[in-house]
Amino acid sequence: MLHVIAYHHALDNFMMIVLLLNITVMAMVYYGQSALMINALAWANLAFTLLFLVEMAIKVAGMGWKPYISYGWNVFDFIVVSKYVTLVILQAI
Repeated sequence: MLHVIAYHHALDNFMMIVLLLNITVMAMVYYGQSALMINALAWANLAFTLLFLVEMAIKVAGMGWKPYISYGWNVFDFIVVSKYVTLVILQAI
């Protein structure tokens, strides 16, 4: 089942929408924003990180590690997701 989902174009389309929303949220940061806005953006970024992590997990489980890393965009995704997951962990400490 994960194999079908990992290779399905709908996953890529959905993740493209998520990526565009993530870019929009990152662009909403401004000087002097309220604590509420800071908190909302932090939670939104955490949600996006979790979605990207789930996408990566689905693809690795569905494709296998070698086919996953043989595609350049997946390597880029892995690096970015790993960075954000590390950042989230470090901020939680």
